[in-house]
Amino acid sequence: MIQEGCTIDQKVAMSRIFLFNYWCVIEQYIKNKSSYETMLLYEDLCTNPREALANVFSALNISLDNIPQALCATKDDSQQGFFGKRGSNESKHSSNVIDMVDKKFQKYKIPIQINMSMEDFRKLFD
Repeated sequence: MIQEGCTIDQKVAMSRIFLFNYWCVIEQYIKNKSSYETMLLYEDLCTNPREALANVFSALNISLDNIPQALCATKDDSQQGFFGKRGSNESKHSSNVIDMVDKKFQKYKIPIQINMSMEDFRKLFD
């Protein structure tokens, strides 16, 4: 991607950012997962925050009595709607950008897609 050079095309720039934001973090986790105590997916935190926090707190030996206080942090949308309305799958990003990101994933043989199922996504971490 570095060889592709700079761009002023906002959609191309967004696709590059998504590639790095999605894949680089996942790849580093996979390569170093033996160094981690537990894994927390954002989707799990959104779906069942109490259970997700209980798993993390248990792994870190933190009293589960702290969960109600920790859940207060989820009251506000820290992303301020950037990824759409909370609890929905709506996206503010055009399908054109998503298609470009998926093409980048394919080009670099990265085994993910933007709209892949959570089941397939979880398999990456096994």
